[in-house]
Amino acid sequence: MMPGTRIFEEAGSVAAYTWCTPLEDVGYVRHVVVHPGYRGKGIGRLAMADAAALFRAAGCSRWVLNVKPDNEPALRLYRSVGMTERYLSTALRMEWSAVDTLPAPPPNVVARPADATEDAALEAAFGLPKKTLSNARSAAGRIILRLEDLNDAANHRVGVASFDPGFPGSFPFRVAHPSYARALFEAMKPHARPEFSHIGAVVEDDAALTQSLLDHGAETRLRIVHFEGHL
Repeated sequence: MMPGTRIFEEAGSVAAYTWCTPLEDVGYVRHVVVHPGYRGKGIGRLAMADAAALFRAAGCSRWVLNVKPDNEPALRLYRSVGMTERYLSTALRMEWSAVDTLPAPPPNVVARPADATEDAALEAAFGLPKKTLSNARSAAGRIILRLEDLNDAANHRVGVASFDPGFPGSFPFRVAHPSYARALFEAMKPHARPEFSHIGAVVEDDAALTQSLLDHGAETRLRIVHFEGHL
């Protein structure tokens, strides 16, 4: 987090911090946190203005973030700087034993490690910000997987996931059809740590996949609203 973190101080006291990541043309506000003693004093708007300036300097034309849907002060702040809600996402947790109950994918859909040369095509196919996968690769221990359709090798919109065994969880986790999810989970399992009996996944803007996982034993850990805006 250190390279993208900004600390806001007053007389030596920490008032707020932000953690921001430029992803080519998109700026990702990962954290914006104001100390309780400084809330209601405009520090949040100051932090967001600072983030916007950093993103513009990096060549970004849009910015995005995620927030809990019941965090009304944060929702007001993000709307006040011109951002709007785009979609809902759900962080899910599933026991590995429940993965075996998911629908089996078609035999032509197989999982394999994604090569770095495929990152750009996978990001474009699933509408991910540029460098999402390459940035994930820079994190120690991260596993980047993709699904391939053996009948259509040129199709990159089949499935992709970035798995962090230490969390353990996957973000992004994208599939073209809910029945493909099992193939990605099964490809992660050999990398799973024995101390964890579960796997997490953040499902973005995919109600059908979310419902399928819930129907097969997953539990909701967190719901988040995705905001976007122009810089």
